Amino acid sequence: MDILTLPKYLNSDLTIIEELELHPRLFLLSKTKIPLVKIKAIYSHEFALKRSELWAKKNISENIKLISVASTSESISRIKNNKYTCAIASEEAAGYYKLVKLHEIKAGGKKYLTRFFVIGKNEKTNKKI
Repeated sequence: MDILTLPKYLNSDLTIIEELELHPRLFLLSKTKIPLVKIKAIYSHEFALKRSELWAKKNISENIKLISVASTSESISRIKNNKYTCAIASEEAAGYYKLVKLHEIKAGGKKYLTRFFVIGKNEKTNKKI
């Protein structure tokens, strides 16, 4: 959401068309099947990392590197050239990018709400972002 407040977006003709609240399922993804103990680092958005931190430290290593990036999509681009790194992202991302789902991340049974915005040009309203 912070990005939407940048001047180039505030002064554009883009609008928020819809807001969605979802409970996404997150997965530990890699390019190939690798043992959890070989994973050196995990990339993801800060909220996905926060949700996954306890699981990662318990099931991979107490010293696992958790690296925050701008989005779960960016985390996937970060693992493409690194053999023992993983991303935390959705099942849909795994399919789209042809990644291996190593494990579903479950954070103590809690459901986490994630907000998404559908953004575009909407001629019917003048609600600027």
